[in-house]
Amino acid sequence: TRMLYEKGAVVVMACRNMQAASSAVHHIKNKVPYPKIGAQLAPLVLDLGCLESVERFAKEFTKKFSGELDSIICNAGVLLDICKYQKLDNGAEEHIFVNHIAHFHLVNCL
Repeated sequence: TRMLYEKGAVVVMACRNMQAASSAVHHIKNKVPYPKIGAQLAPLVLDLGCLESVERFAKEFTKKFSGELDSIICNAGVLLDICKYQKLDNGAEEHIFVNHIAHFHLVNCL
């Protein structure tokens, strides 16, 4: 994120927690006080444990950025104890849902 911002990219940060996102934005801007012209950090709310959140994120992204997307880096995920089966509120297994299904749905929505 920092390097893309430094080079002048508009970086949309998909964040579950906006307070943590604000802290990350502040940290990056302190590390890179003079990015290239056009650089922007844009945190948007995204909870990969919820398909409705993925769809809201895609709609908000499309509205704010006219649907223009040059690249996407899907690097969020969870690492769980392999011996424990953990379910989300929607009944899906958390590891598969967050690490694979939600990313796939996000890319398709964008």
